[in-house]
Amino acid sequence: MPKPPLTPGLEHLRHERRVSITVLGREDWYHHVTLRGHAAELTPDPQFSDIDRLSEHYTGRAYPQRDRGRVSAWIEVTSWHAWAVIGPWTAGR
Repeated sequence: MPKPPLTPGLEHLRHERRVSITVLGREDWYHHVTLRGHAAELTPDPQFSDIDRLSEHYTGRAYPQRDRGRVSAWIEVTSWHAWAVIGPWTAGR
């Protein structure tokens, strides 16, 4: 199994664990949620199970690049912010 890559991004995350993730609404960007926290754990994904689960959810197929190892970052959320204009956040937005 290939070893996880030592990319500049992964190397930076090993030293600076703060992260933020923003998810935008499907119909417009005025509906969004942002999660802030830190990478509590970085774990190798030698069987590609985590990246495959994401890829299959969004593309319907296993993650295609199998020649480099993968690392999963498990995020501990410390704060969040959500914004929904006119109505509540729904699955269709």
